[in-house]
Amino acid sequence: MKNVLLFLVALWAATESSAERTHSYTEQLRMLRTETYEENKTVICELPVDAGPCNGYYPKYYFNTTERTCKEFIYGGCYGNLNNFETIAECQKVCVGESRKFVPKVSARNLIATELGAEPGESMKFGPKVSPRNLIATELRAGPAQESDVCKLPKEKGPCKAYLPRYYYDS
Repeated sequence: MKNVLLFLVALWAATESSAERTHSYTEQLRMLRTETYEENKTVICELPVDAGPCNGYYPKYYFNTTERTCKEFIYGGCYGNLNNFETIAECQKVCVGESRKFVPKVSARNLIATELGAEPGESMKFGPKVSPRNLIATELRAGPAQESDVCKLPKEKGPCKAYLPRYYYDS
């Protein structure tokens, strides 16, 4: 899984200029992360609340399927799932009523995030108009990762303050 995330970050870095990068490193990883579900399709709003493993303190909203309403929770700042909204209005817009967005069942080895409604294989553009709520995971059609691409990435500390020793290749 670690190699998949490194590949996805490498793919993103290779296709986007630094001027277009508006999301933090952690936010990009969270948007690209997915899980395989037993059902063929899982409704985003039916995903369980998931604060993620990080220790940040970010008030967010999720759709509570038992109460059929949007509730506040504290997001840790990384990973989690797509049942995670910035505002209660955004949660209600996506999860209340007829609007239903799906996460398809996919293999964790061949993922790329793409906007809902985009053509198959069309890569995601990170910009001010893209919301994580409009993202789904689809099969990667670009082929296997090239190790040399990953090795050329610059060192990235990320926004967290935790002390987690990591290694990188100094090219």
